Amino acid sequence: SHPPQNKEVRYIPVNTADTGWSAEGFQFLDEHYFVSCAEESTGVFLRSESEDGSSIGGWRHLHGEGKVCCLAPAHRREGLLAAPFLELLGNCLKWCAEPGKE
Repeated sequence: SHPPQNKEVRYIPVNTADTGWSAEGFQFLDEHYFVSCAEESTGVFLRSESEDGSSIGGWRHLHGEGKVCCLAPAHRREGLLAAPFLELLGNCLKWCAEPGKE
């Protein structure tokens, strides 16, 4: 779910030692999605915060012979073109495409 209006949302990388990805956070006007998942069964790598609360912004895990990755930020042009978001999206795609374990 998400609130009805776009607001400033901060995205904070977590567990960067597990992913090896950049620890740079970012923020922009966005739809702040509130998601839930079985955190004990996945690797949360991004959290989100706004005046409406906090949530998970990204998670990944192995599934059978494949990989699953969820990335919640960027629903507007400004967010989709933001350099830190594009770097994170690239990391997610590379991780999904690489063979093998985490």
